[in-house]
Amino acid sequence: MTRTVEELESLIHAGRDEECIKFFAGMDETERMAFAKTAETAFKVARQQQFVQIGRTSSWNPALETSAIAVVATCSFSAMKGLGPLAIPYYKSLVAVLADRRPKWCDEYAEYLLDRDSYPWLTVRALMTAGLC
Repeated sequence: MTRTVEELESLIHAGRDEECIKFFAGMDETERMAFAKTAETAFKVARQQQFVQIGRTSSWNPALETSAIAVVATCSFSAMKGLGPLAIPYYKSLVAVLADRRPKWCDEYAEYLLDRDSYPWLTVRALMTAGLC
């Protein structure tokens, strides 16, 4: 099944995390890299507006989490690090994406997470439990 940039942009804009994870499921690295620029751009846009107004309240921009999922699913390790801590999705999403992708840099990514003062051990433990590092 051929996937398109427009489909990915739609998923990110709508904040559809689970569907974004499924979008990349089974893709090889070449296929993933074709979406890296789109994911990175969408993340940078979402990061500029971290909160959205819904009626009288504001909440996290749902596109921020979904674009972070797309970044982990497509970008190189160095590109992800360059995007900062907001590019680290919720640990369950992170494990799901990395379990499918199986990147060679997963050990380095775990070290990167551990070096961050604010990042929980729970994420690295989940990566280890899944056999990813």
